[in-house]
Amino acid sequence: MAQTKRINTKYSPVALYCSAAIFLLAAIVCGIAESIKPFEAPKKIHWCSLGAAKSEALLSKKSVLYVFSANWCQPCKKLETVTFANQSVVDFINKNFIPVLVIDQEKEKGENPPEIKRLQKQCSVTAFPTLTVVTPEFFEAAPNDLYSTGNKTEQLLVVSALGWNTDAAGDSYDHWLSNNHEHIPSSSGYLDADDCLNYLRLSTRWHKLRPDQGKVHWSPLLAVPSLQEPQLIALVEKHGRKSDWLRLEVFDNNLASQFFNANFDSHIVELKARNKWHYDDDGKGDDKKDGTDEDKDAKSSSPVLAKSSSGLSDSEKEAEEVLNRYEIKQLPAIVVLVKGEQPNILEGFQNRKNTLINLHRILKKAGLKPVEPPKDAKLKTKKNNWQWFESSDDDEDNE
Repeated sequence: MAQTKRINTKYSPVALYCSAAIFLLAAIVCGIAESIKPFEAPKKIHWCSLGAAKSEALLSKKSVLYVFSANWCQPCKKLETVTFANQSVVDFINKNFIPVLVIDQEKEKGENPPEIKRLQKQCSVTAFPTLTVVTPEFFEAAPNDLYSTGNKTEQLLVVSALGWNTDAAGDSYDHWLSNNHEHIPSSSGYLDADDCLNYLRLSTRWHKLRPDQGKVHWSPLLAVPSLQEPQLIALVEKHGRKSDWLRLEVFDNNLASQFFNANFDSHIVELKARNKWHYDDDGKGDDKKDGTDEDKDAKSSSPVLAKSSSGLSDSEKEAEEVLNRYEIKQLPAIVVLVKGEQPNILEGFQNRKNTLINLHRILKKAGLKPVEPPKDAKLKTKKNNWQWFESSDDDEDNE
């Protein structure tokens, strides 16, 4: 059998040259194929104009991210050239927000255009850069309303994520809001990419949950309420600082909710936010809304809240009818109906103590004896916590 003759490449350099040539040719072909791929430029933030932002947000159901900046501001330039060049930041913003770059022009032109003045006032802008996220439902909200929430879970979620001590505020929602409302959902100062992403993720949770109705046992409101027992109708806005305050300070409180449940057949009526935030041409702005003037003399002269007629659901139409039936001038409001008595109306926000004092007086004047809530050791209440009801009635004539 003939043996196969083997060729030793050690003594045949031609084979080596051929192999090297093949590998070189393959590398060249791969390099050419790579080079003809289209160049993918880094993605950039899809900035929207100030005028088109609201309509874009309504169509896309996204929140607007306002970036308040100034040409002379060095931290602003760093934010735009460094943080907003980070691809993760860019992708997150483009996916979740309608971004608007709002450039302050006061230093260059002496003053800002009216629309920038108004927006800076509404968003409580006091420094640059400032980032503020606004959901579509809050486009016309007053500053205090913009930074308020009626959902306890949402409030605690955002506050705890910011690292604040929520226990310091105690039971008082107003105390908490007064100290913190200008910090949520805004962020002032330079943010690196990680801090910016944390803030943006946090902001996607703000104003997303339905406002709380508290611990009161609410029942459906009948067209003709039964007066076998006292009826209580609470009229609140779906969002707004005063209504948020009533929800969390009164309806969610153990003591107050037990008093409601023991003495009333309670109903809650939720209405769309009332009218637009007033803004003066001088740029000062006005935190009051139509129909919610807090001036003592305004209560008797202010008109009934304007009825909203556009785009209302059946339940919202019923709510508007209740509003106008009792000629409510300020929200939130509480209407108490007792058999044989004229409707008693508490308009505007009152803190927990005053709300309970007034409800107690209404029942006593109607000849009813208010039912006190059962003694519960879990309630962290002071000794004789209902004693102040009696003393307040005795002092009524001296007020």
